[in-house]
Amino acid sequence: MSDDSAASDPNERRQSSAKDHSNVQFPWRLHELLSEAEANGKSEIISWLPDANAFKVHNKVRFTKEILPSYFNATKYKSFQ
Repeated sequence: MSDDSAASDPNERRQSSAKDHSNVQFPWRLHELLSEAEANGKSEIISWLPDANAFKVHNKVRFTKEILPSYFNATKYKSFQ
């Protein structure tokens, strides 16, 4: 397999994505997570509240499986709280 095909594996991207965020502080990671969730149509999972001063996780199960591992070295929702 070439390097390009390995990068297209979703598990590979998830792992490298979490590593890429390792030196970024929590507030920046959270802001990026929320921005990308909105841009990628995942606002039904997590989004800013209307005043943009807070956010809400709408679906804890999907958040834990689909988003959390990409930004944080965590697999449990309690680790994020």
